[in-house]
Amino acid sequence: MKFLYLFLLLTCLQIIPFEGHSFSFVQKDTLRSGSAFQWKGFLDLYYGYNLKHRDQATSPFLVSSANNNSPQLNLGYLHASYQGKNFRATLIPAIGTYMQANYAGEPAKWRYLVESNAGFRLSKKGDLWLDAGILGSPFTNEGPISRELTMYSRSLAPENVPYYLNGVRLSGNAGKKISWSSWIVSGWQQIVDVNNKVSWVNSLKWHPSEFITVTYNQFFGNEGSDINPTFTTRSFHDFYVEYEKNQFRLTTCFYVGKQSKLNEPSAEWWQYNTTARYRISKLFSVSGRIEYFNDPNRVIYRPANTINGFKVFGAGAGINIHPTKWSMFRFDLRYLGGNERIFPSAGTYDNGEIRMLGNLSIWF
Repeated sequence: MKFLYLFLLLTCLQIIPFEGHSFSFVQKDTLRSGSAFQWKGFLDLYYGYNLKHRDQATSPFLVSSANNNSPQLNLGYLHASYQGKNFRATLIPAIGTYMQANYAGEPAKWRYLVESNAGFRLSKKGDLWLDAGILGSPFTNEGPISRELTMYSRSLAPENVPYYLNGVRLSGNAGKKISWSSWIVSGWQQIVDVNNKVSWVNSLKWHPSEFITVTYNQFFGNEGSDINPTFTTRSFHDFYVEYEKNQFRLTTCFYVGKQSKLNEPSAEWWQYNTTARYRISKLFSVSGRIEYFNDPNRVIYRPANTINGFKVFGAGAGINIHPTKWSMFRFDLRYLGGNERIFPSAGTYDNGEIRMLGNLSIWF
């Protein structure tokens, strides 16, 4: 796999300089022009405040926009991409608290890359592509780019699945309404493989109408490691629907995972969330979400103050202001809570938290 990455990278370096494309910050649809090099940029700034635990510097169980009591950069990146008829490449270096939290387990040299990949078109029939490198994950209805989301704050669902995958992806179309991809990856959000065992990911996306998208994702692999020595096979199934028409957008996601263990019973976890947004005018829109995350056997979440697992309900509401085509202000109020006292608070624990978030996003 390393030789394939090297070959793709060298090809990228050979092709780009001789195509004669200029650098431009103008926003345009370059992906349909046959051959283009493009730059983009994005800044996601936020301020978090915990109403119940005012001195809490970081909200637990989150990797996105998790810091409190000071202005922070959640994610800032430059996106460089090349799209030709038969070759494409993407490089997205980034900084921010999201990168610090989400890439903490990776070696230092890999902690500043959202994506780094290149690929070749294998066939025009079915638009068949082979890509390799660090790739954006297909899992759940929420990704790392906040301006693309129905609500600024993310549910617990995406915070606990891979935001990125490292490996090889084969993708294509099966008609006008169905697209698919199959991956061989190093593991569950791992740039550097922790156990020398590959994992498999499959994704199927269906567009039954211009307003509806239905997505199914699957993961299968061995997650044993020094941190989790008893873990063996992990299977995971993710299903979500997106609906958008006129001023209304709704997205709902359900997933379930099963973790097998050495000399122990297997353990399951699951979650459900629904988020909606309504555009009141060109300037204002409102958002809301409900969610529930159930991890009774502590596979994903391991709170320090309970042996009964992680069972948390959440609800939130937000106001979104769209002053220009390249900026957005968002304000969220979010509640997370359950029966167990798992939320740290001034040396003790509470059974919930209420958090406010203010956000300014800028892109070019």
